Amino acid sequence: MKPASTLPVPGVEVLSGGNFISLIPAASTLCSDRAGWDGVALESYCNVPGCDIAEHEHPTHFLNLLVGGPVRAEWTTEGRSFSALYEPGTIYVAPRHPR
Repeated sequence: MKPASTLPVPGVEVLSGGNFISLIPAASTLCSDRAGWDGVALESYCNVPGCDIAEHEHPTHFLNLLVGGPVRAEWTTEGRSFSALYEPGTIYVAPRHPR
């Protein structure tokens, strides 16, 4: 049986209101868009200024590794507000949504 193929992922994809948006208001310093990887995208950002990130969904699974920092993050999900201080080495995973 042939394994299911995956589609190329040009970069980290984020949806807001059904439209693709840029999640981070900065240019990536490293991007895998020309690497030819199927189903995987890598982007690296340095010196990202403080910013508001729009309410969004991830059409693919999303993994983030913080290599700089620390970074203070605040967010609201399902009407509940959260805040966290992420230190270098912090990893978080967001599953594909909507499912």
